Amino acid sequence: MGTPLLVSVDSDTKQFPPLVIAELDKQYAKRDSDVITNLAVGKTFGLPGGGANNPRLPVNGSAVIDGSKLGPGTNDKVAYALSATFKGGFSGEAGFGQVNPGFLFGVNHFIVTGTASGDLAGITDLYGTLNEVHQSTPGASLNLVVGNQSEAGTDPTATGTTIGSIYSHRVKGVQINAGTVTNTATSLYVQKPVVQPGASVTGSIYSFYADGPIGLAGPIQSEVAVSATVSSGLYLSRNATTKEPGVTWANGTNAMSIDYTSGASGVMRILETGVASRIEITRSGSVTLKNNGGNLALGSSAGQGHNGLGVMHIGNAGGVPSVNATSGGVLYAESGALKWRSQAGTVTTIAAA
Repeated sequence: MGTPLLVSVDSDTKQFPPLVIAELDKQYAKRDSDVITNLAVGKTFGLPGGGANNPRLPVNGSAVIDGSKLGPGTNDKVAYALSATFKGGFSGEAGFGQVNPGFLFGVNHFIVTGTASGDLAGITDLYGTLNEVHQSTPGASLNLVVGNQSEAGTDPTATGTTIGSIYSHRVKGVQINAGTVTNTATSLYVQKPVVQPGASVTGSIYSFYADGPIGLAGPIQSEVAVSATVSSGLYLSRNATTKEPGVTWANGTNAMSIDYTSGASGVMRILETGVASRIEITRSGSVTLKNNGGNLALGSSAGQGHNGLGVMHIGNAGGVPSVNATSGGVLYAESGALKWRSQAGTVTTIAAA
C-alpha cells in the first residue's frame, strides 16, 4: 500500500485543491450513476435483490434483527426508522417572501396511477398503504400484537401551546369526482375478526372497541336485516327500502325491537321481532296497546292468573293512598276492589271485590 496522501485546504478559498475536487466529482458521479442504474425500470434498489431484475419490487428493503447477535440492552428494536424534526420557523418561508406553507408532514405516501386507458388492466384492487404483522414464532407469549399504531400528543416542553383539535388517527372522507360510479363509499371500514378452525379466543371478539365515549355527528346506518335468532346483543339498523331506523335487543332465541315507521306521520312501535307491533306511540303522544295477544298490567304482574287477551290488569296497591292528589284523583285496587280517591279525599268503590 502506498504512502497516505495528505490533502490540505487552501487558506484563501477554504476549498480543496482543484485536482482533489475533480477526483471527488468522479467518485460521486460513479456512485450516482450506480444509483440511477439501480432505479431503472425493471431493476431494484435496496435489499434483497440489489440490481437483480425484479419489477414487482423496484424499491424494497429487508431487515433482519437477530437478538442472539446483540449485546446487553433493553431498548426497543426498530427495523426501519424515519426521524424528522421541523424547526427554525416557516413564516414567509423563513424570510424569503414566500407564502406560509401551512402544513407539515412527517411522511407522505403519495400514490397515483397512470392516466392512460388500460394502465390498470388486470388489476382488481388498489391500496395506498398496506401494513401487516405476522407472528410466526411457535410457543411465543405476547401481551400485544398490533398491525398499526398511531400516536399524537404534546411533550412537556410544549407549554403555552393551544391546539384546535388533536387526533391520534384521522380518516379523511373518500372523495368521488364527477364521472365516477361506485357501489358503496365508506371512509372507514372495519371487518370482523376471523377465527380459523382449531383457534380459540378466551375473551371477547370485537370488530371495533372504544375505551371511552363515542361522539357521532351523524346517524348510525346498518341495512343488515335483524332476526330473532341473531347472536345476543344490541343491534342498530334501518330498513333497506324505507330507511326507517330501529333498535333490536336479541338473546339468540327471542328479540324485541323499537322502530320508527309510517313515514311523515311518525309512529314509534314496540314489537317482538317478526311479529305485529305491541305498543304504538304517535308523535302527538297517543299511546295504543295493540289487541294482538298482549295485556297491560299496572302494579305487580304477579298473580294475574287470568287468560284474557288485550285486557288491563290492576294489581292490589302496594300502599293505599292517604294523601289527596292536587288535581284529579287516584285509581287503584285494594283487596280486589277497584277504588277511586278524588282530590277532595272522597274514596269511591267502583267495583266490589
